[in-house]
Amino acid sequence: MISRNTYKNLIWVDAQSPNQSEVRTLMEEFDLHPLVTEELLVKTLRSKVDVYKNFIYMILHFPTITHTHRGEKDIEIDFIIGKNFLITAHYGLVDTIYEFSKIFEVNTLLKKLNE
Repeated sequence: MISRNTYKNLIWVDAQSPNQSEVRTLMEEFDLHPLVTEELLVKTLRSKVDVYKNFIYMILHFPTITHTHRGEKDIEIDFIIGKNFLITAHYGLVDTIYEFSKIFEVNTLLKKLNE
């Protein structure tokens, strides 16, 4: 599932368990390297940072605070950071990203109302 938020010149795309079609669309829209798009489809074991011509790709693992039913000890979030865009990808619901997306949406709506 892909959600998209825009604020001024920044586009934030959040991909929760993205499929091949969604990743292909992101690759075409944001000119992502094919190796990055392959990695968005599967979880990885290690954190890493790769620097490309027009973006930085980071895989970060965060410890889970609450018990998960799947026995996971960490949550992986992939970040693709470009000049005017941020793409986050994760493989399940991440409460913090969900809460941030709601704050982002509210602030964007309030900004539009005040213009």
